[in-house]
Amino acid sequence: MSTGEISGIASNFWNEIPERESQFWTELSHITKEIHSIEYPNYKYSPVKSHNQNKSSKEVISQNTNLDTSVLKDSSEIVSHTTSEIDIDMSEVDIDMINP
Repeated sequence: MSTGEISGIASNFWNEIPERESQFWTELSHITKEIHSIEYPNYKYSPVKSHNQNKSSKEVISQNTNLDTSVLKDSSEIVSHTTSEIDIDMSEVDIDMINP
């Protein structure tokens, strides 16, 4: 499948989910964006042309994945501040919304 075809399928799924689930994922994206901006205040996206054009995407992803788990911060203040803007009680989120 091409990236465009996959994007079209994802778009169809997104447009079919219930409003509450859409709010959940939108809120989660705002929370993670805020956490990222606190952890990396001077971050600026600077794409670099890949030199791995002949490799499969799985090989490139495995080489470029470097998760820094040493940077763990208490984000409860961010979560409580941000979630008050949308009326979703995160303690009542259906686990199926997270792990379909």
